[in-house]
Amino acid sequence: MSTTQTPATGDEPAELTGMASTPTPATQMPPMTPQVDEAAITAQVESRLRAQLAELTEVAAQAKRLGVSIDPMQALAQRITPDALRQTVLKAAAERDAAQDVVAQAPALCGNAATALADSPLVKAARQANPNSNSNSL
Repeated sequence: MSTTQTPATGDEPAELTGMASTPTPATQMPPMTPQVDEAAITAQVESRLRAQLAELTEVAAQAKRLGVSIDPMQALAQRITPDALRQTVLKAAAERDAAQDVVAQAPALCGNAATALADSPLVKAARQANPNSNSNSL
């Protein structure tokens, strides 16, 4: 018995043509990838950067009121978050405040205050300039 094989035309079932039932790579559909809309992505990035710059500018205004100078554009370029910048500003303001806690006081007078005033060079110069004045008033 001789069997002759005829070329497959694609109309016959797989059992008749002798082909396997798995599709070949050429017939497989590639996975669906969403179309990348670069304009939409750019718009989202710009929107996010504008919002972050607005918040950094607000922090810069608050820092200025506290006496601390910052540049919001530089902070944005260095990718500093608004919360981190706030912490930095508060720390700088606290350090600045601590440095200003020096209280100026007159030196304590040694001995009698009247004697200390009488020995003052200003009092002596005033007495010499006006010898007729009452010496107790100075």
